[in-house]
Amino acid sequence: MSTRGAIRPGVSGVVRDGDGRLLLQQRTDIGLWGLPGGAVEYGECVTDALRREVEEETGLTIDVGRLIGVYSDPAHGQIVTYPDGNVTHFADPAVVGALQYWVDLSKKDKVMPEGTVEWGTLRENFLQGKTAMMWHSTGNLTAVKDNAKFDFGVAMLPASKRRGTPTGGGNFYIFKKSTPEERKAALTFIRWMTDPERTAQWSIATGYIGTRPDAYQTKLLKDYVASFPPAAVARDQLEFATAELSTYQTGRVRKLLDDAIQAALTGGKTPKAALTEAQAQSERLLKPYR
Repeated sequence: MSTRGAIRPGVSGVVRDGDGRLLLQQRTDIGLWGLPGGAVEYGECVTDALRREVEEETGLTIDVGRLIGVYSDPAHGQIVTYPDGNVTHFADPAVVGALQYWVDLSKKDKVMPEGTVEWGTLRENFLQGKTAMMWHSTGNLTAVKDNAKFDFGVAMLPASKRRGTPTGGGNFYIFKKSTPEERKAALTFIRWMTDPERTAQWSIATGYIGTRPDAYQTKLLKDYVASFPPAAVARDQLEFATAELSTYQTGRVRKLLDDAIQAALTGGKTPKAALTEAQAQSERLLKPYR
């Protein structure tokens, strides 16, 4: 049987203890919290799959009570890629609608200039009063705070069906072939860099989101957020974040999507035409990985 477009049922369990507390688990791949569960294996019934998955992931043995629901329509938040990284859905009507909403913000609603905006000079244009609103990295927040000669505010990104937020960042790496001494030194440095107090200092100095929740529990960052509430907006927006686009050939697949967005924003193609073309090219790139 071909795996292309295969239907892969999954199960999740709502597990509560005697006090009614709900069991959640944090995924190691994308860091999000959710219900324990997983895929149903071939020839397995859903109740057996649920017992197996919960035990595998939590070590708990459960009794299955009742069916809560069956869900198969992702329209409330269209899936752009599958976790396997070999399928995209750029041309799905919900994705086309999202890009059309973006285009309409400039062409119909007039809340942004038509076409693309020069990212590198946007902050200066804002500080000089050449643009009234800007969507930019949180890494600009402290620079704007220190240099703006006018009052300004910070808000979450505009939404149509649901909110969302792009996330990104860098990583620390410890190389496999490094010596034990080098690995120990690297880990010491990483722990120092990611300490809650250090993270709070870095967030205040740059405007970037604190990279760990307990940084916002430090007195330093608590006091800063109390005196400058815009510093908490991007953190609060993380409630609506999803995993960033990740596939095989990520660089090439991401460029297909970026080019489609640019073509739609500049008026070169309609959102539907641009995303349909991007999806066709993505299919060619990802087909060997199925």
